[in-house]
Amino acid sequence: MATRRDGTWLLLVVCALTAVYVAAYGRFVGRFFAFDDFTWLDVTDRIRIHGPADVLRFLEPWPTFTLYRPLTTLGAFWTGRALFGVDPTRWSMALLAVHVLNALLTYGIARRLLGSRPGGLAVALVYASAPGHALAVRWFSFFTITGTVLAYFAGLWIWLAAGERTRAPATFAAFVVGLLCSEHAVSFPAAVTAVAVLAQGRRDWRRLARETAPLWLVAAAYVAVKLLYLLVLEPRWNAARATST
Repeated sequence: MATRRDGTWLLLVVCALTAVYVAAYGRFVGRFFAFDDFTWLDVTDRIRIHGPADVLRFLEPWPTFTLYRPLTTLGAFWTGRALFGVDPTRWSMALLAVHVLNALLTYGIARRLLGSRPGGLAVALVYASAPGHALAVRWFSFFTITGTVLAYFAGLWIWLAAGERTRAPATFAAFVVGLLCSEHAVSFPAAVTAVAVLAQGRRDWRRLARETAPLWLVAAAYVAVKLLYLLVLEPRWNAARATST
């Protein structure tokens, strides 16, 4: 009975969230590419995958390391082009589906935090109704944020829903994916720690430290490398280029 009720609720949530997004942003389906979209389409069109080593090309910092977002730029546009060609209707439908999935993850997170299905649905509907989604649904290059949100929310949901053995490694994997989506995911360790302490009421400090330490260490390393590049390496390279010309 409980499983049937869960399935019914999940179907209701999916239908409600899909209806909200289609009603609010369905008019964007089929709109053509714009702005940075053409750059990424051109760059990824030159990527050819002939073997496993070629996949590493998606991790190249293009055009520089300043905005290193390989999964939501090179990876996302190459995959989109491989699946949908340059048909903007299919691109926009897929992007709209990702937004629905993000809202569905919002429901899953809120339901576990509040202990209430209606409460989770209410939070998800508020999230889906935020006006800031308009640009993200309309502009494909904004997937740098949408894709990061997907990894971020998936990580939080995994932390709340996974079993004790898989929770920490699976959450860590989601965090790494989030960092490869964009630098915005660097706040993820703080979010996980806040959920664990404030929402779950965990006070097993040693165990919590062991589970979250890899997240904090990777976040610290990421910030250190990015600051080193922005404050030291890039200015030197720019100065060297200016001198050589």
